Amino acid sequence: MSAHTSHDHKNREVMLGDNDLEFGNVSITFLNRVWLWVFGLIRPEARTKWDVFILVLLAWVLFASPVIICFGLTELDVRQPLDGWIPAPDPEVAFWLSFAELLVDIFFLVDIYLNFRTAYYDSKGRLVSERGRIARHYARTWFLLDFICVVPYDLLTQGTMSFLSMLKILRVAEAVPFVASDSTATCPGEARNAHRQESDASGGVRTDDWT
Repeated sequence: MSAHTSHDHKNREVMLGDNDLEFGNVSITFLNRVWLWVFGLIRPEARTKWDVFILVLLAWVLFASPVIICFGLTELDVRQPLDGWIPAPDPEVAFWLSFAELLVDIFFLVDIYLNFRTAYYDSKGRLVSERGRIARHYARTWFLLDFICVVPYDLLTQGTMSFLSMLKILRVAEAVPFVASDSTATCPGEARNAHRQESDASGGVRTDDWT
């Protein structure tokens, strides 16, 4: 049910963020518009707000998650104070912290899905919008790390190996291209795209998965 339009003298799938779509130059049905939002491709430039939101979640993972995991603040069972100075977590606080951690994992899972839908620019600055190429590009870059970071180790191990949840901190590495980029980048997606293009041009390992 995907919508198509003529662009650059060839037909290609309409993407979220297309100027023609944003300014109403392309007429699509309501069902096609729903399909586009749920399954359609996304231009890298259209992910600015989402990328900034993910950066906020990464800040939570970097600063809050280690404290929550190390001190067992999400454990709902009643425990005796450890060594007489670490109190057992309050059940209500533990519940809301568990809920916050769950939401972070859900948003990261959604981000993986969006990454498989997001077009990217190759080393020559050409927009790649073929779904197969997008999937291969993401699969060989950040997908494995992203997947490791969303596995619910605490649930799978019934709390016996909760420390594995610390692996989600590895995802902070995705923010490095944005932080290390020059000031011309206006959003995380553009910064990561610039970083990947430099890697492609130098023949190095591609390390970006967002665009």
